[in-house]
Amino acid sequence: MVPVFLAPSIAGKGKTTFFRFDKKIVVDAPNTLVSALIKLCDGQRSIVDIVTVLKSEWDEASVVGLMADLLSSGVLIDSRNLVGTTWDLVTNPQRFPTLRSNKEIEDMVSLAKVRDKEKSCDFLLNTSPSPLAKLIGSRHSVRLFSDHDVLLQDVVDVVWSGYGETWFS
Repeated sequence: MVPVFLAPSIAGKGKTTFFRFDKKIVVDAPNTLVSALIKLCDGQRSIVDIVTVLKSEWDEASVVGLMADLLSSGVLIDSRNLVGTTWDLVTNPQRFPTLRSNKEIEDMVSLAKVRDKEKSCDFLLNTSPSPLAKLIGSRHSVRLFSDHDVLLQDVVDVVWSGYGETWFS
């Protein structure tokens, strides 16, 4: 497993709050340990590598337990399954975190419609870099082509793999 954090966080007095798309998760652990985990879980190192680095300063069982808790809460995910994890958000998106009331959401939508019609905005929001954003930004594709013809069965297999089986009645 190659972990990466899916949720942004804010560190406070001995606690760190992670903001998932659907809920807040408060972790009661030393801020220095959580900060070290956030830096090390960059989608490039394995859990074994991360524990090896941290066990010189922290109890190994505690680090493994904290990582297991973060994984089970969905704050920490396997970067190799990033597509599967984000697909859940695409197929069932949350409009806003549940911290907003329906009235606040309605007001925000109304204001956005007015601004869209006027084509004006008072401010610009910028995102801050996170390990997940860096990982997504650094991805790339490599394609190699040959002079050989592609067999029809190969095309069928690729299309089936990308789309899946469909049943018609």
